Amino acid sequence: MKRMLRNLISNAFYRFNVLRGVTHKGVRILCYHRVNEISGDYLTVPYQNFEMQMHHLAKARYRTVGLENILKGEMTGREIVVTFDDGYLDNYEYAFSVMRKYGFVGTIFCVLDHIGKADYLGLDHICEMAQSGFSFGCHTKTHPHLPEIGIDQKGIEIVQAKKALEDLTGLPIQYFCYPYGEFDPESVSVVKEAGFFGACTNIPGANRAIDAFRLERTEISPEDSIDDFRKKLAGGFDFMHRALHAVRGRS
Repeated sequence: MKRMLRNLISNAFYRFNVLRGVTHKGVRILCYHRVNEISGDYLTVPYQNFEMQMHHLAKARYRTVGLENILKGEMTGREIVVTFDDGYLDNYEYAFSVMRKYGFVGTIFCVLDHIGKADYLGLDHICEMAQSGFSFGCHTKTHPHLPEIGIDQKGIEIVQAKKALEDLTGLPIQYFCYPYGEFDPESVSVVKEAGFFGACTNIPGANRAIDAFRLERTEISPEDSIDDFRKKLAGGFDFMHRALHAVRGRS
């Protein structure tokens, strides 16, 4: 019943977007966490699904770009950004090989204190992926709920984490991602003051009128069929996702 309702609503809004001619307006940033053949949790997109999704992007002639391309306005209408939150090891073991096959690149937001720990990317993985064109951003030091901590702790989680991540990897860390998609005005100010060029939220949608520090993303879930994926690219799920965010009191 839940699946049927989900399909009915997404189909209706997909058709509505087609009629309005907005299915490919704005740049869509996809949000993943894990990709593997083992885990069955809500953060993990099955490897076979991820392969089909990347194949679809390639067949539809999408070009993967970095966040900097969005902010510079270097868009022709068929660009997409693929992001991964938390820096899980399976991003290297599964997603990396699939994306390289299609000539795609992505952006991984690492939690500083998780690097090198079991089930997370190590420095060698990060360096190899960076050499292949992947970008790395900051997802704080410990992955806290930013609106719930004070200004001094925000400095540790954002400002100090950026510098430590740059020192550790030798890479420019120019973009930030708010843990759980949660942020408040104070967090946004600290992110700006830290020298980041932009930040990703979990606000659903495509990026049209660009707000560099509130970049919208489209979350890809384990239960998405390839038809769901096509509809998400065209905004068929945006209304539903925004309604869920409003009910849950999320930004």
